[in-house]
Amino acid sequence: MDAHEAFIVEMIDDRKDVTLDEMVERLSVEQPGEH
Repeated sequence: MDAHEAFIVEMIDDRKDVTLDEMVERLSVEQPGEH
C-alpha cells in the first residue's frame, strides 16, 4: 500500500463522513509537496 493510500484509508477510518475537500486540505497540511 503506498503512503497516500494508507493516509486516506486512515482518514476515512477516523471519520466516516469526511468530504473530499477535507481530505485534500488535510493532505496539503500534513504532507506538503508530496501530492
